[in-house]
Amino acid sequence: MYNKLFTKILDSSIWLESHPTRIVWMTFIAVMDEDGMCQFASVANLARRAIVTLEEARHAVSVLESPDLDSSDPDHGGKRIERVPGGWIVLNSAKYREQVTREETRRKTRERVARFREKQRDVTRELLQNGECNVDVTQAVAVAVAVAVVETKKQRPPASGFELPDWIDSKVWADFEEMRKKERHPLTDGARKILVRKLDGMRVNYAPTELLEAATLNGWRSVYEPKSNGHFTAPDPKKPDNTLTLIRERNAKAEAEVARAN
Repeated sequence: MYNKLFTKILDSSIWLESHPTRIVWMTFIAVMDEDGMCQFASVANLARRAIVTLEEARHAVSVLESPDLDSSDPDHGGKRIERVPGGWIVLNSAKYREQVTREETRRKTRERVARFREKQRDVTRELLQNGECNVDVTQAVAVAVAVAVVETKKQRPPASGFELPDWIDSKVWADFEEMRKKERHPLTDGARKILVRKLDGMRVNYAPTELLEAATLNGWRSVYEPKSNGHFTAPDPKKPDNTLTLIRERNAKAEAEVARAN
């Protein structure tokens, strides 16, 4: 596994931590897979890989698992890792991968443009040497190529940076999007990503489908956790509702009808 390291880490709050903590954080970044998973059976295994003492590794894990008010990334309260079965997961790995992808795309574009320009220079040089072209014609060709590139970019549809995770029901999500449009508050790609992160954090205790359906039924712009009595915490606390109970009753009824039909 190969992971890139950005120079902006030198200006991050993690760089203000102790030397062993920085080493442990770099170890997490180096070993994480495409999902941000770092497979360490225990802190002792982590300490051995990072070549720090056990106490230093424990202190580092405590720092990385705790909120950081000075962090430039507000997601997860500034926490960087979370203990999961089989090891730890780097919480902002998706954002990190997205940044790496953008940087890689820029690099490939620069290389492609450089190769194209070099090829054009070689062709122009050969034509001039053979007396088959003059400077005016060469400049005209360059202008024509530039215009063609601009027109191609205009015709190319803008790429969307959002992809719906497979753990979210696409039909339920589409209903929520339609509701937002009717309320004249359509979702942007940035808002979609924020909402997905919120659902991801809540799906440990609640089904994303139920949360989205509740928001759609009530015309909410976001999703909210239900109270202990099964009622959702609406934006207006004076207007509690029993949406979760109604959704679960409806789903149970549908499942019962399917069972009877079979």
